Amino acid sequence: MRTTRRHFVQGTLAATALTAAPGIVRAQAPSRAKTIRAVMQGDLRSLDPIWTTANITAYHGAMIYDTLFALDGNQRTQPQMVAKFSVSEDKLTHTFELRDGLKFHDGTALTSDDVVASIRRWAARDGGGQHMMQRVKDISKKDDKTFVIALKEPYGLVADLMAKTATPLLYIMRKKEAETDPNQQVMEFIGSGPFSYNRDETRQGTRYVYDRNPNYVPRSEPASGMAGAKVVKVDRVIYENMPDSQTALQALKAAEIDFFEIPPLDLIDTLEGDPDIKVEVLNKLGNSGIMRLNHLHPPFDNVDARKALLYLIDQEEFMKASFGNAKYYKKCPSENGLVGSFEEIARSVEALKYE
Repeated sequence: MRTTRRHFVQGTLAATALTAAPGIVRAQAPSRAKTIRAVMQGDLRSLDPIWTTANITAYHGAMIYDTLFALDGNQRTQPQMVAKFSVSEDKLTHTFELRDGLKFHDGTALTSDDVVASIRRWAARDGGGQHMMQRVKDISKKDDKTFVIALKEPYGLVADLMAKTATPLLYIMRKKEAETDPNQQVMEFIGSGPFSYNRDETRQGTRYVYDRNPNYVPRSEPASGMAGAKVVKVDRVIYENMPDSQTALQALKAAEIDFFEIPPLDLIDTLEGDPDIKVEVLNKLGNSGIMRLNHLHPPFDNVDARKALLYLIDQEEFMKASFGNAKYYKKCPSENGLVGSFEEIARSVEALKYE
């Protein structure tokens, strides 16, 4: 059995994979340079993970930035950049202390000034952040390692929102970038995360290069989901942009790339037969599909039409058309029970329309 690079991929790229599509890793001996070449879901058109909600930009963000909190493998909120935190007895004052060893890639110390500015910029763009800010009286620096969120009323989702993986994530930037207008993209990409962005070797539209941050201090807890120790086992990661999936597949077979995030589903069975290729679903939770009707216009402004559609939709047919292979989808187990509740929703929408 040959030494493989799978554990390298799972410890870096897999930790940031946020989609339910299968990923493919080629098994081969690590090169002397310890470089992972990956074809991700699309081109990295924007590098500002606060300005856009694109998942590929969130991946980029997870490579070079860090978060205050993170979700572990059981979807529980855990401290990440935060060492300890507390909530006052009246639930109105949340105090956070940053852990030791936090530095930006340019060598400057990461302080509460950077955190406060980053939270404010993120909250201006993120729905959850906007919801939180309606209850926030102030976000302030207490000292270089401590910041405080003062609330106007108790709000129990403060840490959970900082940990969420739905885009945009709360990545901590330098104060100078975080003070950029939230509606404008930042132009410098210097974080404190496990990798640094190599702008000189990046070729926009072709490849994006990340180098291991030798000064990154991981947490001591075991890695779990997006939380715990981020121990980097490679020297470099390159996102190769290959819009044509056949080109990417041939590159995988030729060992020119090591990871292919979203291969065509109709070819996966063939690839699973290759002993040097591993196919794995990285997001075990999957995604949920939802159909929402425009009830303001015909024919679905009619409540009876909406009810009728419930009996015309076949989950199995939708899943077959979308994914083909039953290994990669499953029906909602409450399908039969949903009909009655949907009828109630339909009547409620009808009632609201005429009130």
